[in-house]
Amino acid sequence: MLKVACFDLMDTLVEMPIKPQFAVYGTLGFSSISDFDDCAQALTIEHLKLDPLTFFSLLFEARNLPVDQEAIAIADKQWRHAVSRATFVEGAVEAIAAVKDLGLRVSLLSNCYPPTCYLIDGMKLHEHFDVMTLSYEVGAWKPSQGIFKSALSALNVHSSEACMIGNKISTDIVGAVESGLIPILLQSKSVSSHNLEIHSTNVNVIADLIKLDKVIKDIM
Repeated sequence: MLKVACFDLMDTLVEMPIKPQFAVYGTLGFSSISDFDDCAQALTIEHLKLDPLTFFSLLFEARNLPVDQEAIAIADKQWRHAVSRATFVEGAVEAIAAVKDLGLRVSLLSNCYPPTCYLIDGMKLHEHFDVMTLSYEVGAWKPSQGIFKSALSALNVHSSEACMIGNKISTDIVGAVESGLIPILLQSKSVSSHNLEIHSTNVNVIADLIKLDKVIKDIM
């Protein structure tokens, strides 16, 4: 019996003109966004529940560079500005409410960095979710089973009693399948027909969030 719906965050529920890590990686001295992501993800696995400014500082220390407080202050402002332009994806708030009306609890299950707290607070996301499982707080990233286990433990449910809604096959869908959750793929332009065909078996697919409650009803 389905009891919980877990939602991805970026591009599933929330969108913005530019993702904050793209706004700050150069300011913090990284030559590419992939270098930033590799360093930042490693930090959040090693150090749990960092505050944003400590996170920025450790990005310098991890590369054996002197901590540049001026760059950190600028990056913090850039990150805050980027998330200030965030909006809910069309139908997101209504979809969450509709899932709750079906009697399910809802959880946010997101790969994200410590400054995501600015987005969570600014959009008052705590008001929408019963539980929030964030990679920088639990030290695991999708598709790792660790982050899914943390979410299921916090919700006190078995994997078969939960579904995962997300738009990324490599993290949301693969991670859900490997962890035993029911996968629901929010199809986007980034999902090629080839990838969709490969992963379509036992994967529920929706074109937009407006159709989510119907799919969940069918699963229930």
